[in-house]
Amino acid sequence: MEAVQHLDIQDRSLEKGGRRGFGWMAFLLGFFVLFSGGVQANPTLAAQYLQQTKDHFQLTKAYYEVGRTYSIAGNATAAVIYFQSAYTGALRITASANDLYRENLDTLSRGQYRNLQYQQLAVSYSDQLRAQAKTLSVYLSILIQSPLSSTARLNVETKVMQITQLLLQLEQAMRLAQA
Repeated sequence: MEAVQHLDIQDRSLEKGGRRGFGWMAFLLGFFVLFSGGVQANPTLAAQYLQQTKDHFQLTKAYYEVGRTYSIAGNATAAVIYFQSAYTGALRITASANDLYRENLDTLSRGQYRNLQYQQLAVSYSDQLRAQAKTLSVYLSILIQSPLSSTARLNVETKVMQITQLLLQLEQAMRLAQA
């Protein structure tokens, strides 16, 4: 009987200690959340879309440059092959820029940023990127039809420079929105 009573006392003390332990852990968790400075958004998905867009852009530029070389040399048949690959790349840029825009907009609407102004800029820049990528694909489609056109090449080169600058601004805005 004493053994049963002794076990009963131990069970009650474990029960109280368990509650006290849980209370202590809850207090520490609350303290940590209170003084942690808030929750930072997880920019991983947007950063992945940005990297994907940049990768597609680099590949598109490379195809365009090879096609440009053939175009300047007067080899329209070879130029068209590379301009078509660049066109496909521009379509990929547009698709990943659409994903990037949606992710930046979602981050803004959920309040998952540290700097509102830069997050708004990231949304604006990613929207501009979508439009610029569409325009690039239009210019490349014109170049496919007229592969030796210096005017069409100039339009593509101008658009490439604009997209390069826009990607730099977008990357900076996304970084500063989380800083």
